[in-house]
Amino acid sequence: MYLRSLTVAVALAVAVLVHAGEKNGKPVKVEPARGSVVGNLICSKCALNATEKCQTALLLAPTYAEWGMVGSDGDKFLTAAERLGNARKLSRDPKYAASQLAKKLGEKQFVLLAGKAGESLFQSRCSGQLHRVSGDVTLADGVATITGEKSSVIEDEQAQPSLSLAGKLVCSKCEFKVGECAAALKAGDLQVLLDGKAAEALFGVRCSGVSKVATGAVTKIDGKTVFLKVSKVSDSKAQTDAKK
Repeated sequence: MYLRSLTVAVALAVAVLVHAGEKNGKPVKVEPARGSVVGNLICSKCALNATEKCQTALLLAPTYAEWGMVGSDGDKFLTAAERLGNARKLSRDPKYAASQLAKKLGEKQFVLLAGKAGESLFQSRCSGQLHRVSGDVTLADGVATITGEKSSVIEDEQAQPSLSLAGKLVCSKCEFKVGECAAALKAGDLQVLLDGKAAEALFGVRCSGVSKVATGAVTKIDGKTVFLKVSKVSDSKAQTDAKK
């Protein structure tokens, strides 16, 4: 009985402190969303005309075929050599690249790189190499940025560009007041709306608050909301460690 009373008292004290902080104009600090991006290196200015200055970015197109350039096997995923060759062609013709991207992808299908990862890849930003970068994911003016310490080259020719975000399962309608009830993720200060069969499988546990990592293709970015076509949902690292 004493332990239960003490627990209730501590909870009330925390609630009072949080409320007092809000009243005093001190917002509760929200940790940034954590995630990883797999994409082809590209220059945000030369190829996308998306920034005033040249910046390192990762393209989130499924393949370079989405640029209006197809490989030797038509719709088959392009090889690393073909990716590199097409990236070089497009980097020499930024107007063509920008026009193709505008038609095929829309202007938001890329992620800017910041931190040491962005700096180290700046000189090779037009190479088209497929890289993975992990770090803090933020959104500003409809553009995503990932701030990471390092990157890794992906040699797998079948690998597809994607965005992975870690967060807690919530209901998109009940939590975000968006659309009908569906599984979504609350990742830091981001709202991640999930679509696809992998997301539908989470409907029954959407209000559980369980930590998950959703991986897929970005279809839209609107303010602090990311629309993700999910290809895979996995347990977070913390959950995986707890099961061992």
